[in-house]
Amino acid sequence: MTGRLAAWLKSLVDGIGAAAGAATASQLPEFVQQYLQRLGGHRDEAYRFVQMLKAQGTDASNAVLALAQERADSLARAFDTIAQSGDLLRPATFLRHVDIDVARATLDLFRPAVPLTPAGILYGGLGLIAGIVLVNLLLAPFTLLGRKARA
Repeated sequence: MTGRLAAWLKSLVDGIGAAAGAATASQLPEFVQQYLQRLGGHRDEAYRFVQMLKAQGTDASNAVLALAQERADSLARAFDTIAQSGDLLRPATFLRHVDIDVARATLDLFRPAVPLTPAGILYGGLGLIAGIVLVNLLLAPFTLLGRKARA
């Protein structure tokens, strides 16, 4: 009976770990989507600021205009690079081109979702596997102790 109970508990813990891993990992594509929305807003606002400076007759050699133009161009490059990458590679591309301030602001307002896109399903599946592996790694010392006690 103890062996069955232990097997049932192990199965339950595996299931919880798998579900937690899948739920967590499937959020990465959703976070990147929400990040892109925010990044696009920052890009648009940066270009509006540049246009406002130009409309006020700011000289092209002005340091503020140069910095504003550089920021707008940098945001546009990051947005285009991330947005144009394939769904499955987008999280990796995001990590290479992340703007930490925009990512923090995205995280502050992030709302989990159930992404049923191929990327969401793939990352959910990878998280499921990672969850099971993590649970088994955490339980390994206890499993070894149980085997030694039975021997």
